This record gives sequence, C-alpha cells and structure tokens, in this order.
Amino acid sequence: MTMATQPLFPDRQAAARPARLVLRDATRPDHDRVDAAFSAFRLDEDQGYARFLAAQYLAHREAECWLALAEIPPRLRLSDRSPLIAADLAALGRDLPRAGLPFPQPPGGSFAQAAGVLYCLAGSSFGGRVLVQRIAPGAPRAFLSFPLPADYWPRLVAVLDGVAAQGGLAACTAGARRTFALFTQCARRIAAGAAR
Repeated sequence: MTMATQPLFPDRQAAARPARLVLRDATRPDHDRVDAAFSAFRLDEDQGYARFLAAQYLAHREAECWLALAEIPPRLRLSDRSPLIAADLAALGRDLPRAGLPFPQPPGGSFAQAAGVLYCLAGSSFGGRVLVQRIAPGAPRAFLSFPLPADYWPRLVAVLDGVAAQGGLAACTAGARRTFALFTQCARRIAAGAAR
C-alpha cells in the first residue's frame, strides 16, 4: 500500500533545519537593507571608503557595547574590531564619527539575543573578504583583513543549534535583526552627513 511507505511520525531531527539557515532566511530582508545602505559608499576612493569605515565604526562600537553586557563564554567572544576601524580612519587622516548612536538601549541581556549579535558580526567578517578586494591599492585594510579565528564559525553554528533546541531561536533572531538594523541606520546616517 502506498500509505505504508510514508512514515506516520517523521523524524523530527531530520526535519529540523540548522539554526543558521533559519536565521539566514528570517533576516534576509534585514541583510538586504544593510547591503543597500552600504552600497552608497565607493570603496575605491578615499572619501567613500572613509565614510564606509565611519559607518562601520559606529555600528561595531555599539554592537560591541551590547556584547560587553551579555554573559558570553570566552570561546565565543570576538575581538573588538572598532579599534581596527579607528586605526584605518586615522591612516586616512580622518577623525572618528561623533554621531549619536541610533539605539540607546542594548537588545537584551539573554545569551540567545547575544548569539544573534555574534551571528551578524561573524558574517560581517566573511563579507570583509569580498570588500577588501574593492578598496584602492595602498588603502588601509586592518579592519577588512582581520579574520575570524579559524574554528570560530563551526563553534558558533553549534551554539546556534543549541540555542534553537532550547527554544531560544526567536530571541536569537530578534538580536540579529536588531544588529542588522543598527548597521543600516549607521550607514544611512553617515550617507546623509549626520555624523560630524
């Protein structure tokens, strides 16, 4: 019989999608807004690259403050990248941006939300590999060239799956979406000349 070939109770684990893929799909519109906002900057010229770095500085500084308030195991902590961005801006002869940050409060103190922030920042590091190829020869590249630890992504992926298994995927997604929104708003502020 045809019905005999269909399991009555599908294997839930086999049917479950990896948390990173759920996060990717849930935040795709947010990620697209980040890409659109940062596309306003020409990376192959000093002015555009400096504005790109200024927006990245604002966003990273705020996200790093969020993570400093969360309880994150040492093996998942990321090195702050805002000092690298500051060094690149200094190498270009530019001051740090002084715009007020768009989010006065962190997204929340839960580890699940912090994992969403880490997901975005780790992904940003991967994006740097592509963007560093677009900057002008001789331009400072400490930020875009700074790699993740070799085994960081697999560790984070395993943690994301653990967060999902404990029912924390909604909070994780909220943290990721807030982080993407932070990057979008910082890029828009710099593009509009709001940072001085």
